[in-house]
Amino acid sequence: MKKSTIMLAIAGLLFPIAGFAAEIVFSGQKENQFDLYKANLEDGAITQLTGTPAADELMACLSPDRTKIAFVSDRQGANSLYLAAVDAIDKAENISPAVGAYANPVFSPDSTRVLAKYAPDPELPFAKTKIVILDLQKKQQDILIDSEKLTVPENSETLKVVDWPIWVSEDMIVYVLSELADDVSGRTTRSTLYMFDRKNNRHIRMGGGESYFTDTGRNMGFKATMPTLINESDKLRYLAFVAVRGNIEREPMQLSLTGSGKGGIELGDPDFFGPLLIADQTWIYGVTDDDGINRLHFKKGQISAAAQKLQFDGAVIYPTLLKP
Repeated sequence: MKKSTIMLAIAGLLFPIAGFAAEIVFSGQKENQFDLYKANLEDGAITQLTGTPAADELMACLSPDRTKIAFVSDRQGANSLYLAAVDAIDKAENISPAVGAYANPVFSPDSTRVLAKYAPDPELPFAKTKIVILDLQKKQQDILIDSEKLTVPENSETLKVVDWPIWVSEDMIVYVLSELADDVSGRTTRSTLYMFDRKNNRHIRMGGGESYFTDTGRNMGFKATMPTLINESDKLRYLAFVAVRGNIEREPMQLSLTGSGKGGIELGDPDFFGPLLIADQTWIYGVTDDDGINRLHFKKGQISAAAQKLQFDGAVIYPTLLKP
């Protein structure tokens, strides 16, 4: 896949800032189910964290205070939210305050609340979607963004889905607004990154869906999905996301939090699928192999370094960082 030559002038991009050992949690598939695993990318050690029979554990996220892990599991039927102490994941508690399908949880900066995608019908995860806030102490859920009430320029007669929330700050939330052909297939026709300003109740379009041009004049329209927040230093924070062209062509891109200066990230891996994470001078990202199975690659040091494969015998999805 031909990569864009547009790059942002962001210090440290070619040499991610060191700060902690590159450890991740991911969902790994063995014996036809997904469980949570921890991997140390320095020594290759992999530890299984869950093992619920006939159930999938997905989409783990670590609280900023490093004491809690939230994840999604269907161990009780529907895709529900679970919460556990980092040293007692086997004692995870179902914290879902409502019946429905949850996805992609993320903690608030103070670790007291969780944002997640929510659909009220567990059998229709793309219908009537909302971004909700769950207060962990009160065990109360409030709707933050409702796809049925959104009034943004991308509104059309197609089905709107809100997903992939990121808690940038107390008042700023990044999310993905997608348009789907129907509520069953999940086929996406448009996908755009938005910033929601909670204080002023404004939805600010950031990128995706539009076209831009490379320095050679090539039109590069794309769908934006799988955003991650990159913290490279105390002063530099930006979004990495997956740009999808057509049905299968994918590449990593970057975007400032103001929505300006987007450009391609020259990862140089034709198998890239996403998402993209950066930690301890290590680039970590999902790929799809020749058999169509999702795996995980990582590069240490320079972005031009040779990619290494996580040695896990099974599919790997939803990687997340274990941050200090």
